[in-house]
Amino acid sequence: MDIIRFENICKVYGEGENTLYALNDTNITIKEGEMVSIMGPSGSGKSTLLNIMGFIDQPTSGKYFLNNIEFSELQKKKLHKIRNMEIGFIFQYFALLKEYSALDNVILPLSYRKLSTKACKEKALECMDKIGIKQLKDKLPAQLSGGQQQRVAIARALVGDPKIILADEPTGALDVKTGKEIMNILKLLNNQGKTIIIVTHDPNIANMCDRIISLKDGQII
Repeated sequence: MDIIRFENICKVYGEGENTLYALNDTNITIKEGEMVSIMGPSGSGKSTLLNIMGFIDQPTSGKYFLNNIEFSELQKKKLHKIRNMEIGFIFQYFALLKEYSALDNVILPLSYRKLSTKACKEKALECMDKIGIKQLKDKLPAQLSGGQQQRVAIARALVGDPKIILADEPTGALDVKTGKEIMNILKLLNNQGKTIIIVTHDPNIANMCDRIISLKDGQII
């Protein structure tokens, strides 16, 4: 079943002579349970595409379907709720709150749900245990290695049990060995049924996925 579908998506900045197409008439279909990489040079539209998938940004024109539901007309509050329930994010530089412990960073997505403090903590600890970082729960990000921080970020992405994981250069700030370990975690999650979409510049990372989507100048090539 298709879980994500773009129909003629455009994202335009500026106007007249200053018009820039970050995405230009883009059509994409991603099936539930796929692990897909998105590749292309800098400025090709990769991050814009991922941000639209995750409702961080909205297209200028075209239609975005998630689970066969078209979302362009939904109010922002509904989009935020769907994003929180359906989509988990992993970023290149971890995007952890420096003043929060690892546990509190993982809990963050649950704070938008009607759960007790105890239930949020239990779910977060369970998720950290699965990733193998429960022992780091009281550490601040500055006390963690890059690989440990990315594992915290993965736990945060997973704690709400989303169907889709969007990862923007998840190994870009890591050494090769640690990057492979992170990819092995993502492969395991994919084998457990998660749909995973990864933006990457690394062909070795891309080749670990089921399929590669290549972008250039805002268009699929």
